[in-house]
Amino acid sequence: MPFRRTYPSGSHLQPITNAHVSQNVLWLVLHNGGFVVQQSQDAWSLPGHDSALAVMLLERDTLRLGHIDERECLLVEIDASAPLPDDHQVVGLRELYGRIDEEHYALAGYATQMALWPVNPCTITLVHDGERVLLTHKKGWGPRFGLVAGFVEPGESFEDSLRREVAEEVGVTVSNTEYFRSQPWPFPHQIMVGYFARYESGEVAIDADELDDARWFHIDALPVIPPPFSIARQLIDTWAARIGRDTRSL
Repeated sequence: MPFRRTYPSGSHLQPITNAHVSQNVLWLVLHNGGFVVQQSQDAWSLPGHDSALAVMLLERDTLRLGHIDERECLLVEIDASAPLPDDHQVVGLRELYGRIDEEHYALAGYATQMALWPVNPCTITLVHDGERVLLTHKKGWGPRFGLVAGFVEPGESFEDSLRREVAEEVGVTVSNTEYFRSQPWPFPHQIMVGYFARYESGEVAIDADELDDARWFHIDALPVIPPPFSIARQLIDTWAARIGRDTRSL
């Protein structure tokens, strides 16, 4: 069964006690810049509930990451000076590659990002089907329409993120994703990563928690669009130029 993440709901630090720990748990223990692994003969593994390390982890601030195969995955950081049981050692994330179960390695990467995520990258995507573009609208934007955008979740590639955001916000699937450029966007601490994507299938159905409208517009009948300094507008202008239109004066 694939990893089922808890993030973003319920993903807050909280002390964990015996009463809260499942008998089927996987610990992601950050220690001095690496992960604690348990060694058995020549194999490494992430510690479980029966690890001698587990008792050290109780009452510490712990992040519930999600589940793998019904095993709850918990992230905790311990002091660099904390002693480890004899059959445990600290291994850097790069060194772990190819040395533990592939799914568990991906989980360790996800845990690292959850613990150390320094900036909020966002994807912003121009969805088109030739001469039409799918534009979105949020409450408070007035007459202006924009593009599908959303935060990249830890563990996601930009391409995975944009496909997820498009599906969640407007209910369609896309293909032929093409990187455009990025733009720092300090509102409050983001970097926007722009893409073009071609419409593939589905009817437009908005996520009402995020948007209040989303519609297809023909290149010759665009609504009010974002200002020229924004990457959203740069995507629109570039797409328009590719099909022989000039939207720079709009």
